Amino acid sequence: MGKFNFKIADEVLCYEITRRVVLDQLSEYRTFYDDADIFISPTDEEKTKVRNKFINDEILFNKQRRHHPPADVEFHTLHYLTAREFVKRGILLVHGSAVVADGKAYLFIAPSGTGKSTHTRLWLEALGDRAYIINDDKQMIRITDNGAVVYSTPWGIIKKPEKSEKAPLAAVISLERGDENKITPALQEELFLPLFKASLRGETVEETARIAALQQKLLGSARLYTMKCTPTIDAAKTAINELVK
Repeated sequence: MGKFNFKIADEVLCYEITRRVVLDQLSEYRTFYDDADIFISPTDEEKTKVRNKFINDEILFNKQRRHHPPADVEFHTLHYLTAREFVKRGILLVHGSAVVADGKAYLFIAPSGTGKSTHTRLWLEALGDRAYIINDDKQMIRITDNGAVVYSTPWGIIKKPEKSEKAPLAAVISLERGDENKITPALQEELFLPLFKASLRGETVEETARIAALQQKLLGSARLYTMKCTPTIDAAKTAINELVK
């Protein structure tokens, strides 16, 4: 097809795209007025690497085997390459679910299947128009000495938010299932491993060091909590009462 510019996490990228469906998937982030300074053109080798990762994850986690069409592989290869470029600019990819309430973002991290999305959606039920999901899967977080900002991305499960595609990060919460609803302030060392598991993994020594530095800075830029919860509206209310002050 050709080369197209997109604005993601306040960075302008030029992607070389070969399939119309991929352009459509990225369309909400397309820009016609900004010049790109990041250029990404996925190679066949990079696409094969992403496809093989999908297959390996399905085998490792005993997931149902899926067909991975070329357009899907290209879409996720762009995500993979973007995340690696963003690390150089102080932006970290974190797998989790982020809800915005009263203009601030609350990031829930946990292994897949724990109930992150269920929990953040219950915030919408509890808060109504005061809250929205900024990203339900793959947010990019810009981390600076002045704090962290959470962004939506084209690879989130939900569409680009209508209210705002970015919000300052107020808290990071490591979530786990429980028989009761209890949220507790946490130390940085308690959240290091959950954040490590939720973050982009480095492929070189240099990249791994950069990611580790961003993770450490992220843990120092927000309030930290651990939470045990049930999949109920009471869980959301428990978290809101503690977090949204």
